[in-house]
Formats: sequence, structure tokens, C-alpha cells
Amino acid sequence: MRILSSILIYTISSTLIMANTLECSNDKGIKECRKDAEAFCDGKIFNLKSTDSSYIISCSDSEPSSEKIEKPNVEEKTSVTETVVPLWRFAAGIGYNGGAAAESDLTVRNISNFSSATGTVEYDVNSGFNINFEGRFLRKNGWGLTMGADFDLTREIDSGTITLGSNTVTVSGASDPDEITTLVLYGNAVYMWEQFYIPFGFNVSFIDYKSTGLNVNTTPSIGAQLGIGFQANDHFAFELFSRALGFELDYLDGNLDVQFEDGIMTDFVLRVKYIF
Repeated sequence: MRILSSILIYTISSTLIMANTLECSNDKGIKECRKDAEAFCDGKIFNLKSTDSSYIISCSDSEPSSEKIEKPNVEEKTSVTETVVPLWRFAAGIGYNGGAAAESDLTVRNISNFSSATGTVEYDVNSGFNINFEGRFLRKNGWGLTMGADFDLTREIDSGTITLGSNTVTVSGASDPDEITTLVLYGNAVYMWEQFYIPFGFNVSFIDYKSTGLNVNTTPSIGAQLGIGFQANDHFAFELFSRALGFELDYLDGNLDVQFEDGIMTDFVLRVKYIF
């Protein structure tokens, strides 16, 4: 009777144990058998027992520990987008100034009898060359800044027309013409695409006006410019500008106090720059 009871108990125990196990073929490999174990045990701790032909999977009633499953180390790849921070760069260039047209209001006062007359003056300025130095802060498809200085080399006054009261006098080119040199300080807002850019802004011009026998005083004045540029590569840029330079000047000619007021000189500038 004891033998029968023992056999019955063993049979029931074996049946219960087999009901809580799963066989996984060695051909599937240990990784696939682990996946089967996770699914079969539904989150519980599992054991893998290796035999000649298979892995025997058994489950436990305990909750899984942090060391239950060994997972292969997977190197995570992080996608990094490089952001290029634009830097201030220095540039130097040479350019060509086209012929300029200048006009201003004119006031002539006779300091001996306190009489005065008003009118206008217009004159043409020959073409010449300029040197440019600039700081640049540009970025593609965005806004930037340029600040710099143009030094316009000596240019001659070609001819002009003076209207004073009801009288008009035309002055043609002389053998000893008046000359001007100009220092222009400027600042521009710049919008740049991939290579093309549009600069526009304001300037302050300092004009040195020389006329034989006269001491001409000039006053720095505000003007503006608008242009288009093309940066061919990392070091070379080409620009075309239209400029308006303000000027005021006065001088004494005997008893006459002559004043050029609210003057504007317009020209265009073509230049090439090397960017360091």
C-alpha cells in the first residue's frame, strides 16, 4: 500500500512539474530559447537546463530579479547635428569707384556788407580706386553684420554747375582741378543665402577737399549704401555697391563765406575682398 501511494505521489508530482516546463530545441540557439522562456513564464523567473538535444525551461513563482535576464550590450548611436557657429572674420579688399555725381545747397554770404544769396551747386567727380578693410559676421540662410572702412583714393572734380539767385555758371574741367579723398566708415545688416548676400546700412564720410588757394573745411556727414555680394569660396568675395555719401563744406574766398550744405554724392563701387 505504501508502494502504491509513493508511485501515485511521484506520478502527480511529475505531471505538475512537466506542466510548468517547456522544451526548446538546441537548434534554435540560446537567445531564441531565452525569448521563449520569457514568453512562457510570463515575467516570472525562469531556469534553462541544457540537455543533449534541448533546453528545458522551468518557471518559478517568484518575481524576476534585476539579474534574471542577461541582455547583450547594445551600443547606442547618438545622432549629433553639428552647429557651425559663425565667427567674426577680417577681410581686406580693393575696389573701383565709378564716376560720382554730387549736389548740395549753396549759401554765399558777403561778410563785408552782410548780404547773402542762396542757390545750388552740382558737380561731377572722376572715377578712382579704393581700399577696403572690414569685419564680417555672416551665416548662411540668416542675418549677419559687416562693419568696416573704405578709403577712396584721390579723385578730381571734373565739371560743375552753380546756380546762385537767378544766375547759373557752368564750370568746365581746369588744368588744376579740385581734388577729394574720402574716408567712409560704414555698418551693414546682411542677409545671406548659400553664397549670395545683400548688405545695406549707413555710413559716415570724412572728405578731404583740396582747392588751390583755398582752405576748405569739411564736416562728417551721414549717408547710406545698398549692395549685392557673392562669396565664391571661404576666402574670396565680390561686391557691387551703390553709395550715397553726405557732405558739408565751407570756405572763405576774400569777403565771401561760401557754404555747401546738405550735400549728397552718389556713386557705385565694385570690389573684391580676401577673407582671412
